[in-house]
Amino acid sequence: MIVVDANVLIAWSAKKTPDLVRARLNHLLETAAKDKQRILIPTPALAEFLVRTDDATAEWLNELEKKSAVDVCAFDRRAAFECAFIERGAHQAGDKKHGAESAIRR
Repeated sequence: MIVVDANVLIAWSAKKTPDLVRARLNHLLETAAKDKQRILIPTPALAEFLVRTDDATAEWLNELEKKSAVDVCAFDRRAAFECAFIERGAHQAGDKKHGAESAIRR
């Protein structure tokens, strides 16, 4: 499972995103689909993303949601507790990135 935030959605949809970043994001989508993984877009991240979008971005999002690997998911109380549990564990381990080897660079 891969969970993305509004920053990923912005980078993915923006015309000014560098080609290398866009290629990495597209590769993530292709790899997730091939490996039968899910890319989850939590509803709070989607709301944050949609605040400054236009009709063209809404069309882009509709196309993204048609991909088999992509799901918009509800972020309810249980999800908030799970997220906090993971984050708390990472902080206690002194590893805020929780073992992530790399991050998407702009």
